[in-house]
Amino acid sequence: MNKEGSKIWIVKGYELFAIYGFKGLKVETISREVGKKKSSFYHYFVDMDNFMNYLIQYHLNQINLIAE
Repeated sequence: MNKEGSKIWIVKGYELFAIYGFKGLKVETISREVGKKKSSFYHYFVDMDNFMNYLIQYHLNQINLIAE
């Protein structure tokens, strides 16, 4: 996976999840916020379940950074 290309999706998804929770996390919303087509999301993550796994990993990385 292209980490740079996918990172903008993960960071924005993380922000939106913090504000709206899982119910507010939609591909269309994230796509609009990052200014990319929805097909780009599916190219990087395949589906929302896989995307959520990346969000969890990102969250754990953020926790480790704060703990240090």
